[in-house]
Amino acid sequence: MCKFRLCLLCVPLALGALSGCSEEVEYEMPIYDFVNPSVCFFVSDAATGVNLLDPDEAGTILGQPIAVTYDGKRYEVTTDARPVPMTRATMPRPLALRLEGASEYDRIKGYHLAFGEFDPTDDLKGQSFVVDWGDGTSTKVEFDLYVVWKKNRKERIYEAEVHSPIRVDGAARGEGYYDAWIIRITR
Repeated sequence: MCKFRLCLLCVPLALGALSGCSEEVEYEMPIYDFVNPSVCFFVSDAATGVNLLDPDEAGTILGQPIAVTYDGKRYEVTTDARPVPMTRATMPRPLALRLEGASEYDRIKGYHLAFGEFDPTDDLKGQSFVVDWGDGTSTKVEFDLYVVWKKNRKERIYEAEVHSPIRVDGAARGEGYYDAWIIRITR
């Protein structure tokens, strides 16, 4: 009976010793909620500074056939104001060219056109679209949007680093949803 008890004590110790021999370090993959950005366009009159996308302003350009061409599809302006889902795992809204108003987002104020939303986990590289302003002028946007996962050895977790470089009409604008992805145009 004593030998049996001793054997029961030794088995867990031996298994623990075997599992402790590995030099491999396990990393945890935390759950991230990423911002699903849109490229936002503000258009103002060069002489007066009036927002030309404000439907209440005289001289608005909203009557023009403004559209985006992306991935072989044409997206015309919509005012579809479906709410953004408020969940822990936010899904991007379907691609659309939306006229958005002054109070929809805290950091983006004023009427603007937003093309998106894009999901950083879709690993978007070498993307481009063209905004046709409906008056013979256009704006070409090129962007990347992807996540690089880095190991944090100290905390033994993976950390997400989102990259979002953008170019407008060939000029690099840097990265960042609330800086580089907000395009201000004067006409």
